[in-house]
Amino acid sequence: MPFTENVTVDEGVNNNGVRTQLHFEGNSLIVQRTYDAEPHLQYAKMARDSTDGQRWGNGRYVGHIPPAEYAKILMLPSREERRKAVARFLQSNPALSMFHRALVVPTMYRTRPAAPAIDPAPAVLAPPAGDAA
Repeated sequence: MPFTENVTVDEGVNNNGVRTQLHFEGNSLIVQRTYDAEPHLQYAKMARDSTDGQRWGNGRYVGHIPPAEYAKILMLPSREERRKAVARFLQSNPALSMFHRALVVPTMYRTRPAAPAIDPAPAVLAPPAGDAA
């Protein structure tokens, strides 16, 4: 029996701070997941402020990814795709960076300009001016 009006069921907040709401609209079900980013932003700012002016070192945390976002990254099939997704996430969300120097894109993640197209026809060089053939 379809609903005659729209209904929302709030499942509450799970252990990761994600709130799940189910919206029944006619014959459609819409699942909405949200989380409060403020605690994550405060945590990253505190860590960023404590590392201000420091150099790179072993074990340096470079950013904080909220669990809900990290779960999406973990779904990617290859390690390299996950590594690039982490770098993209931190680049597009600098407020979650925990180390100022991490905001510079590492060389391994920079996109390289496309190589110029090579003309398959050999170039014909003109003789220098003044040379008579």
